[in-house]
Amino acid sequence: MKPLPSRLLSKYQLRGMEILCLWFFGWALSIQAAKWTYLRMSDGLPLGSVSGLTLSPKNLVWVRHQDDDLVTEMDGYELFSHSIPADAADKVHQSRSGQLWVTQPDGLYLFHRSRWTAYPVHPIQEAYRQTILRLQSPVSLIPLQINHCLLLAGDRIWEFSVSMNGPQIVPWIDFSSAGFHQCRSMVETIGGEILITTQGGYLVFDGPAKDILEQTPQRVDLPDSLAHLVLSSPLRNPDGSWTFIGEAEGEPRYLLMYQKEAWHWIQAKDPIKPRHFWKDASGQGWAITYNGLYQIQIQNKDILPSDAVDAGLFFDVITDGAGGAWLGTSEGVICQSGTYWQRSPAQGKEDTVYDILQGTNDDYWYATDQALFHSDNHQSLSYPWPKDQETLFQAGNCLYTLNEHIIGVQLSGSILIFDIAKEVFSSLIYPPQPESVMRILGHHEKKGWMLSIQAPPNESAPVITFFDGQRWQPVADTWKSPTPSSDILWYTLVGEEHWVGWAQGAAYTTGQDWMIYEPEDGMGSETPQRLMELKNGKLWMAAGSHVYELDRNRWEKIYYAGDKINDMLETRDGGIWLATNNGVHPFINDGWLSHNTQEGLPSNTVYKLFEDRTGNILAATTRGLCRNVPESDLSPPLTTILTDTTASKEGIGKGSEIRFQGVDRWQQTSASRLLYSYRQDNNPWSAFSPTNRIVLGDLAAGNHRIEVRSMDRNGNQEMPRPPLSFVYTIPWKEDPRLMELIMGAMVIMVVLAGLAVNRHIRLKRSYAEVERLVRSRTEELEKANRELLQDQKMKALGTLASGIAHDFNSILSIIKGSVQLIESRSQKPEIIQKRIQRIHSVIDQGAGIVHSMLGYVRRGAKRIASADLNVVVGEAVKMAEASRSDVEVQIMKPPHPMEVPVDADLIKQILINLIHNASEAMQDKGIVTVRISQKNQYRGHFLWKSDISTPLACIEVEDQGIGIEEANLARVIEPFYTTKAFSARHGTGLGLSMVYEMAKEMDASLTVESTPGQGSSFRIFIALK
Repeated sequence: MKPLPSRLLSKYQLRGMEILCLWFFGWALSIQAAKWTYLRMSDGLPLGSVSGLTLSPKNLVWVRHQDDDLVTEMDGYELFSHSIPADAADKVHQSRSGQLWVTQPDGLYLFHRSRWTAYPVHPIQEAYRQTILRLQSPVSLIPLQINHCLLLAGDRIWEFSVSMNGPQIVPWIDFSSAGFHQCRSMVETIGGEILITTQGGYLVFDGPAKDILEQTPQRVDLPDSLAHLVLSSPLRNPDGSWTFIGEAEGEPRYLLMYQKEAWHWIQAKDPIKPRHFWKDASGQGWAITYNGLYQIQIQNKDILPSDAVDAGLFFDVITDGAGGAWLGTSEGVICQSGTYWQRSPAQGKEDTVYDILQGTNDDYWYATDQALFHSDNHQSLSYPWPKDQETLFQAGNCLYTLNEHIIGVQLSGSILIFDIAKEVFSSLIYPPQPESVMRILGHHEKKGWMLSIQAPPNESAPVITFFDGQRWQPVADTWKSPTPSSDILWYTLVGEEHWVGWAQGAAYTTGQDWMIYEPEDGMGSETPQRLMELKNGKLWMAAGSHVYELDRNRWEKIYYAGDKINDMLETRDGGIWLATNNGVHPFINDGWLSHNTQEGLPSNTVYKLFEDRTGNILAATTRGLCRNVPESDLSPPLTTILTDTTASKEGIGKGSEIRFQGVDRWQQTSASRLLYSYRQDNNPWSAFSPTNRIVLGDLAAGNHRIEVRSMDRNGNQEMPRPPLSFVYTIPWKEDPRLMELIMGAMVIMVVLAGLAVNRHIRLKRSYAEVERLVRSRTEELEKANRELLQDQKMKALGTLASGIAHDFNSILSIIKGSVQLIESRSQKPEIIQKRIQRIHSVIDQGAGIVHSMLGYVRRGAKRIASADLNVVVGEAVKMAEASRSDVEVQIMKPPHPMEVPVDADLIKQILINLIHNASEAMQDKGIVTVRISQKNQYRGHFLWKSDISTPLACIEVEDQGIGIEEANLARVIEPFYTTKAFSARHGTGLGLSMVYEMAKEMDASLTVESTPGQGSSFRIFIALK
């Protein structure tokens, strides 16, 4: 080992400077160790201003409200107010039996059997007369057994009692006769000791109070220079010391502390007039005046104003001797308590502490950027790093103990050796390669440190070797590394297993093969940082922000810390603690807690956790060291179930939300940071979590209960309180038996429905097959109908052509014959004239055929208009009679007009054709009857049916002709179809065809009725609207 030049001061040279610096910074460091909780009117106090406070043997705080007849009882969880006589003093004392005592100018008040009783007491009257200007009671009181109390008044202790014979006052001890004067205060400690302040010191009786007559007090005198001071306001402190206020006429007041048989004091400067002086759990001193709060540092004689609390006037202070203090102010009560993590002045400034390790005794070492520190909780010695040495530390992994004389300091690429005995640093050199870069991987109990040494230029891998302070022992060749040695980050020996870790994996060996764990083995992609074997034999590993547990050769995640885990610690009592960048996470009572700056940590970033030989847990943070103080809060929180009213109980059932709310004693843990666990009936308790509500699941019919408990951040767990009990009646729709029946019925219904559906599907398939066959047959029928229609059309066309040809051939034959006769008999005028007439006749007949054909094919624009059907029919009949003089027509019409929307010309043309057709059918023998009527239904054989609705207007043309055979009714509308022989009255065969086409065009229905030998009747149906 090579010594390094350094300008180290000896510990004797450093001691005075170190202690001075620590005391200078002590007040700033310890502020975090005190937690202040406000209790004002908004928190339930009936009044704001508080004139006096007392702490009872029942650990209750009694609050006397100024200028009012109220006193408030506080247990840290709830507030209860009681009435009190208006002239009662500022201190209310409670006995162990629960009786309340309070002084008043004329004597005492005793609260017994729910009422206050006044008793005159002459020593109290005398004391009040002598100190009439005092704002507080001049008499001290300590309750004894029922109806008994001790009084300190006028330098004497008196016993006051109330019996069947009435009140009695008996003198006990006269201090003036023993040379003690100005006895101002008498207090009883938690341990039962009785302390009495006097001029020049104080007296202590061992107690209990009822036995002090038989005891000799211990006398504690002030130094001679302070013997003239009168002590008052004694307060017990967590470190066992007593603090007082010392007064002398014409002098500023003194703040005095008696600790370890030594007096320490500081004199206040005007206008500061301290009234109470005490120390908190961290050792920080505090004092109040009427107008303000001050921080006190007796060692360096500092009295510094403090803005730690916001209050108006300060009236009183009490302490419990364990770190709790209560301040009575003009705005309420302020509770001061110690935090779970506290710092002491002996632990240095707010430097980053990178690592900490145990010393040989009750001491420890820790590293900061400036120096290596050695502390024993009373003082710290520092050893600055060698000059020009780069101090780049790996947080949580920079200090290693080799033996009781050597400490190794891991720097960036090099290792410093600190010789504790010589107090010098030296550099560790690997002989085969002096310029190598070395890193400490871990420690082996027998072989010393395991080191990773940068490979020489000709080597393919770094050297892994042990170093015990003297010898270098390279790892055996059989101990092959599972990964390149340069990748190994740490080494840990667990029993006979050698564990190493690298960036994305870990492995162990017992000297032969390696068991390797990689991300696919449950570790994820995070870098392993710590491996620890618990006392129960389980293996835990910290990787990234998760904790893993090895279970059957697979790593299982068991906790997420929220940020990187820097260290793991298992304490002697089995607790597990994590140091993270998100505070400290202890595993207590089978649940994880989290501590951060709200619990007193100087910083949320914690690099290392350390348990000393006394069981204290220290945390190395980026703002110095701090110590866990679990005794600062030993009271569990209390939980209230909010839905415990009768109305709500009746409505509790499946899906109901149960809410609960907890409160920690004196709000040491705020309500928002409490953890809750619950159970339903006899089920296991749930894990603690911040959730303060549950939603009930399935419930069986009958009685049920919900139990809730809470836990604060110090691990104080509430005992189960009375549960929320309720009776649940299952609604019919939630009854499992009924549901089973319903489900069975539903299953049967589903089966039957399935069968029905299956049958339906089969029917649908058969229907589909039938529909397919029908569709196929329909298509075939339609095809046949189309072919038949085509044949009919062709037949009609043939008939039309043959009829036209036959008629015109006849006409041409007549004309040709007549012409030949005229040519052969040109000399006979009468014959020529007869033949010319015949020619004219057949020409007219041909013109008629052409006219009929033109009417058959001619279509014009519809002219629909409302017309009186009687008028239109009458005009049509006149036109028919005018065109053929041999037609006799009879009209039968209703007496009233019949308005219909029609094309009047089409109606007339239809009627003319029907009248002519009827006349020809009768061979001019008979009468054609035309009827006009209103019908609600059709009659006759349809020649054309239109889609019109009733009521209907009906025009009927009836003749008395030869009639039509039933088989020919459908053919009467075919063009050129006729039943009459060719003659001078021979028809064209187009009349009824034209009627048929015109009926279709005007959207009218056409029917026919005919009986052979009796005549025919054609009807036209027209919509009235």
